[in-house]
Amino acid sequence: MPEESTQPISYKCANCGVPLESPAEFGGRVDVCPRCGNTCQVPMNKQQKAEQSLRRRRERREQAERRRMARAQNVAARRREREARRAAGRTKRKVGLWTVALIAGAGGFAVATSLVLLVAGRLARHQAMELAKARHAEAAQRAVQARAAKLAAERERQATRKAAQAQAARLAAEKARAPGGVSGGAWITLNSGA
Repeated sequence: MPEESTQPISYKCANCGVPLESPAEFGGRVDVCPRCGNTCQVPMNKQQKAEQSLRRRRERREQAERRRMARAQNVAARRREREARRAAGRTKRKVGLWTVALIAGAGGFAVATSLVLLVAGRLARHQAMELAKARHAEAAQRAVQARAAKLAAERERQATRKAAQAQAARLAAEKARAPGGVSGGAWITLNSGA
């Protein structure tokens, strides 16, 4: 008994119902019905289905890994942001205490308070600007990565679409060249009782 991967695949045209056969390597592709000219999806054999299942599982694993990496990057960015805020608070307290101690020793508590607020405000604004720049850079990087992934997926869809169109055109040309109108990919089963 021949292997399943080399046996022709039998199926029916979805448009006119004519029994058709295609070589095993056509599984999963598009073929043309010789009677009505309709394009038909050739069913896959078990080996092709298993390969497709493996490919889909691998793609799902890769997508899950990309999502995990994006989450890890987000967690790291939030951690850096939190640490920057803590450092800003520590710096503000240190500057405030030393300034108050120095100026208060000279007797000018009101002057010391205004200087502390001025210096602390400038430090806080500077650190907030740095933090905003870092967030913006990370967001821009994520946006670029998302755009690249979207473009890659679109290119893949276009390539698949072009391959299916080229195959359908090739089969139509093959059908037109074949003697008696029988294509190399699909044949009408003449002896259905045999």
